[in-house]
Amino acid sequence: MTEEKLKDMLKEEIDKLLDKEWPELKFTNYPTPTNKHFHRTKIKNIEEIKKIKNYVLEKLGFIPVYIFLLKFGESDYIGPYRNLEKGILLLYLLLSGKSLNYFKNENIFPYSTLQQLTQQFYVDKYKDLNDWLDKKL
Repeated sequence: MTEEKLKDMLKEEIDKLLDKEWPELKFTNYPTPTNKHFHRTKIKNIEEIKKIKNYVLEKLGFIPVYIFLLKFGESDYIGPYRNLEKGILLLYLLLSGKSLNYFKNENIFPYSTLQQLTQQFYVDKYKDLNDWLDKKL
């Protein structure tokens, strides 16, 4: 067998597995956020994002984080930070059990922005999240 034929067979097997076990991963119509906030400031970096990403990855793995970020990425959230990093920050907040004050005291992320972010995602989108989770679980 040629290398090209082996690659085609491997791709075919992976596609079958994804169709059967993980249809969310074959999603091709990715949500695009509607930009409601037009930030004048440049995109800022979250200071401890590498440690936060490693912690979330260690606790959950790639697939749950990916599926969460697909849902999180449907909207634009307040603040001059990358939306994906804000989503990872929310997961870290849930997994670590740390309070919003921890981020304020450690100067990791602005308290007011994090408070608005949690309000936007957990409170304002509560019904949508509940329906989405019911379908997934």
